[in-house]
Order: sequence, then C-alpha cells, then structure tokens
Amino acid sequence: MKICGIDSGKLGAMACLDDKNSSVIYTRFKFDKQNILNAKMMSQFLYDMDADMILMEKVSGRAGHGATQTFNWGFIVGQQVLTALEHPIKFVTPQAWQKVCNEGCPGNLKAKEKSMISFMNLNPHKPLGEKPNNNIVDAFLIGLYGVHQFGTMSGMWNFEKYDYE
Repeated sequence: MKICGIDSGKLGAMACLDDKNSSVIYTRFKFDKQNILNAKMMSQFLYDMDADMILMEKVSGRAGHGATQTFNWGFIVGQQVLTALEHPIKFVTPQAWQKVCNEGCPGNLKAKEKSMISFMNLNPHKPLGEKPNNNIVDAFLIGLYGVHQFGTMSGMWNFEKYDYE
C-alpha cells in the first residue's frame, strides 16, 4: 500500500511510503513570492506516487497570530488541500499521529524533538543526513501513522528525494 503523508504549511513536505518495498520518496513544497503554491509540482508528485491514500495533517490557526498571519496560513493550507483532492484523502490531527509515532519518547520534550528522536530510532542509518529537516521527518511520520493504521509493516525504509523541474 502506498500512503503519502503531508506536513502542511509553507515549509511543509510530502513523503510517500510504499510498505511493499519499504521505500520512501519525499519532497518539499515550493511557493512563489506571493505564497502561491507550485500546484503543478505537488500534483505531479502525487500523480507519480500513485498513492492509495493521502494523510494530511489537520491544522488550525495558532494562538497569538494576527488576522493576516492566520489568513495567509489558511490560504497556503487551502491550496495544498485543493491540489490533493484528486486522491483519497484523510486528515489526521498532530496529537493522533504523534501519540502513535512518538510512543516511548520522554514526556518532557517538545513535539519536534520527540519526532526527531522517533525518526532517528526508526532510521539509524541516517537516510537524510545528520540533521534531517523537521518537516520531512513529520511528513514521514504522518505517512508511517497511515501505514500503521491501514497498511502492513516491513523492515528498514529506503529514502529517495523526488526531483522535479
């Protein structure tokens, strides 16, 4: 089963996990200066991955952010959702996927720290280098949550960056 995890937002990423061959293909979002998503790239990635399901992080506005900042956040995420709608999509809260994927991490750490520890424990061969990008890590863990829920598990994951023009 192929499941793509999407970590929403301007700095977000997508990771498609194929549990049949333990492969992960990932990419980051591209935006222009007006915060317009390169929807062609995102759509092409999702088309090429031929995912059985997309899991997108269900996000909301953040406390302390002003109206403009909250609108821009919603505008960015809205573009991502509309681009992904051609595929079966489910939304998952950060609390749901973090509870499953970060099980066993010390409780006194921040969410991003827990996710990084979980990622490194699952991938000790450091497929993304010494300091992986937090958004790619989150996209992988969101996809992994989907594999836990809907697919089958296998061994070590092999990572490959998706290149586009």
